[in-house]
Amino acid sequence: MSPQKETLSITGMQCAACAARIEKVVRRQAGVIDAHVNLATERATVTFAPEDIGLSDIIARIEKLGYGATTSQSNDASMAAERFASLQMFLFSLLLSMSVLQNSIFHRFSHIYSVRTINGTLYIVSNAL
Repeated sequence: MSPQKETLSITGMQCAACAARIEKVVRRQAGVIDAHVNLATERATVTFAPEDIGLSDIIARIEKLGYGATTSQSNDASMAAERFASLQMFLFSLLLSMSVLQNSIFHRFSHIYSVRTINGTLYIVSNAL
């Protein structure tokens, strides 16, 4: 079989020494041809022989070191959920900001316009008359 190349998402790395440690331990496993860990992107690229070692064995070894490791497929799902949560937070913040903006506009131009309630209905009335 030909070598298989996989990209893993690594969590829990704090410094370059953490990345170097993961890289060193993964490279020493039987069946691993090459391994590169990028601290900035929190990703590891591993080339291995699938007949000698499985991806789950590599992930288990990384987790045994005390770091988190997931495949790119599970990472895509978590990124989609994170984007959705960010969108929800943005829309909620926008809604709250609009109410603050509305109040500040009315306060800023209160010498020109005033808000009055007549029979339960809100009206914006000009003070210029």
